[in-house]
Amino acid sequence: MFVYYAVSVIFLYRLVIIGFLLGLGILDALFFTYINYTLDTLAYGVLVIAMWKLPAYKFFVLFVIPLIYGTTSFVFLAIVVIVQMNDQVFLKTTVYNAGTRAVGAIHTGDWLIHYLPLIEIFVVLLLLNATAKPIFQRFYSELSTRGKVLYTGYFLFCAAFVLLLYMLSIDFQTNYPTGLPTGAVLAVTAVVCLVVELFLYAWYRSGDVKAGEDRLPIKF
Repeated sequence: MFVYYAVSVIFLYRLVIIGFLLGLGILDALFFTYINYTLDTLAYGVLVIAMWKLPAYKFFVLFVIPLIYGTTSFVFLAIVVIVQMNDQVFLKTTVYNAGTRAVGAIHTGDWLIHYLPLIEIFVVLLLLNATAKPIFQRFYSELSTRGKVLYTGYFLFCAAFVLLLYMLSIDFQTNYPTGLPTGAVLAVTAVVCLVVELFLYAWYRSGDVKAGEDRLPIKF
């Protein structure tokens, strides 16, 4: 039951953070970071429930984990690059730029929203690995050639699809200015997401398919 309790703690912790952000009035739906954090939190809540039912857990492992991992990893990498290219993203709401927030508060929020989520998804991946990797391997081995191509395409590009959909839906350069042409940002986004997903895909593909039945990460 340790895995169940650990994932539950992550979910509850993130609910507290969302409540904190709402209380400060900074949960802005126009920023992908906040959208992703909120949806990922809901996904962790779904995982808490899914761990009790094998079909739901298998669906989560096969289709939700690649998406959460990909978008979270991209947010982690992207904010580093964006702040390096335009530090006003970090400073524009601080007292040093006619804003009201302390630099310390911005720095803390930056870690809570951009960096700690990557640690959280890595913890979840490690907690679930003993059951998630065999589920992936058995599922993949039973697919037809066409099925393998389609599923691999989903695994590698699901995060890129969501991010590009967001970028094409609004003027994202207003929220995340880089100074680069929009087309270049879109292309880099797709490539980064692909590279990030390749690491998880390669890890899940590594090794032989283990004998036995798919199982849940908790024992009754």
